[in-house]
Amino acid sequence: MQNNENTVSSGEHKPAWLRTRGILDPIVRKYQKQMDQYEVKTVCKEASCPNRHECWSQRSFTFILLGEHCTRSCRYCDIDTFKPEQVDPHEPANVARFVKDFNLNHVVLTSVTRDDLEDGGAGHFVKTMQAVRAVSPDIPIELLIPDFEKPYLDKIIAEKPDILGHNIETPRRLYRKVRPVFKYDNCLEILRYIKAKDPKMLVKSAIIAGMGETKEEIIETLIDLKKVDCDIVYIGQYIAPSKRHHPVIRYYTPAEFDEFRTEGEKLGIRSVVSGPMVRSSYKSWEDLKLKQK
Repeated sequence: MQNNENTVSSGEHKPAWLRTRGILDPIVRKYQKQMDQYEVKTVCKEASCPNRHECWSQRSFTFILLGEHCTRSCRYCDIDTFKPEQVDPHEPANVARFVKDFNLNHVVLTSVTRDDLEDGGAGHFVKTMQAVRAVSPDIPIELLIPDFEKPYLDKIIAEKPDILGHNIETPRRLYRKVRPVFKYDNCLEILRYIKAKDPKMLVKSAIIAGMGETKEEIIETLIDLKKVDCDIVYIGQYIAPSKRHHPVIRYYTPAEFDEFRTEGEKLGIRSVVSGPMVRSSYKSWEDLKLKQK
């Protein structure tokens, strides 16, 4: 695969294919007001996802649990890193009430990383899944989890979410620079462990492109994900949330994202969703088709 340079010059504007609807979209304004009333948080809003209007219009939401403050600092992430707040015991019920009252079609549960908690917050995930299923028993639930230790990961697997995700995010070489507290091999081991414990579980991961990796390193990461039997991989373009965050080193073209999808499919990964605007929960309801195969 050719690795033609497409680096970003200082002050360069985002290319045309990265333009999206703004936060004044009526659907966005409607739901953001309701979220405050229900006291729930979504990663769609907190991480400034550019696709929120599209997912919300399909009644698919990604709720972020365990507060607004993360105990780890990744240089690309728009989540605040401060001393974490107390876990809200009402959060599982609040999420379940929102799911029921707005008749959602699909739910993704994720969280900040909470190293201050003994179980990392795994028990809170379980309580939230159970609360949602109690009021909406047929709704598909996808989890995007931090790097839980295996005894707590077992409790998550036992609840049998429809999809269980853990994001690799970036190739091995960039980990120390952009994910200094995480470990590349540990992420792979979590994915491998999930699939070994429940071979029928749909296992998912995601790659953020544009932080300084080469095309070859993205393919190497896909190879590593295939080796641990990851079923679904999402690949999207990094967009720096602010000047304080890691800069965008490269904007990949839509054609290059198509190349990544083709390469992943050649490796035998069951589903590769790759495009400039792809995020790890983007149209994730479509992943459920794999359960029928």
